[in-house]
Amino acid sequence: MHKSIYTLLLLLFVSATLAAQTEEDRARQDLDYYDQENNDGDLRPERFVDNLWFGGGLQLGFSASNGVSLFNVGISPMVGYKVTPNVSFGPRLSLNYNAFRCEFNDVKSNYITWEAGMFGRLKVFNQFFVHGEYSLESRRLIISCDEPLKQVRSMPYLGVGYTSGFGGGPGSEILLLFRLRRDGQAIIESPYVIRAGFNFNF
Repeated sequence: MHKSIYTLLLLLFVSATLAAQTEEDRARQDLDYYDQENNDGDLRPERFVDNLWFGGGLQLGFSASNGVSLFNVGISPMVGYKVTPNVSFGPRLSLNYNAFRCEFNDVKSNYITWEAGMFGRLKVFNQFFVHGEYSLESRRLIISCDEPLKQVRSMPYLGVGYTSGFGGGPGSEILLLFRLRRDGQAIIESPYVIRAGFNFNF
């Protein structure tokens, strides 16, 4: 009789131990699955849009020589793709309003010009960067006090810039760019341009 009771108690103890171990294994598997899901979420592939940054530039210029003056103002949207955190490339467009005046024969002309090109940027130190660009430009060629002549040309630029943005948020920027090619026909054209604008995620 006592032997049967001991045997029954032993069987109950073994069954309870196995059941508890099974529940523990099941809980451990659930925890491992949850951790794996979280890790997979953290290691998801980087999307193309995550490496894009956006900008909008403003151009403002004035030059005068020998009674001839030219004022221009424009906008230039741009999109860059970060090849690395410090190197990016992308397209840039520009639309400009120009006001030309010659005092000798009182010639005045207002017209629109445009630019389309590709740029590259390299962050070099803190918030300073180098900017290079190659653009196709539709412009008016000023060679005398007559009406400016229409012309389409290519122009490379190189210069430096500074941005107030840091860490991928919105920021402002200013650039000083030099024209790497001079047009001997033009009697009035600055060797450099100054651009100011904003950027996001740069």
